[in-house]
Amino acid sequence: MIGYNVIIGDTITAVIIRIGGEAIRKTAFGSRQFVIVIITVTITLPLSLYRDVARISKASLVSLILIIFILIAMLVKAILLHDKVNAPWQH
Repeated sequence: MIGYNVIIGDTITAVIIRIGGEAIRKTAFGSRQFVIVIITVTITLPLSLYRDVARISKASLVSLILIIFILIAMLVKAILLHDKVNAPWQH
């Protein structure tokens, strides 16, 4: 659960700032801690309170699909930006 909170805090906050502009960075919605608390209370906590683990199988599948999507997006972005980044191991 902590791993998800770190990922959510880093990615969702960046997305919110990118969509809302730099002005939102100074509000609560641009705060990493605020985003983590809201997502934890509204999504993660209710999912973790189920007694029957089979009930969260759909949420687990969606989570797995989204993680694979993020991985593919990162790989595509890394390939596209390869020439623009001066990597230290290429010297």
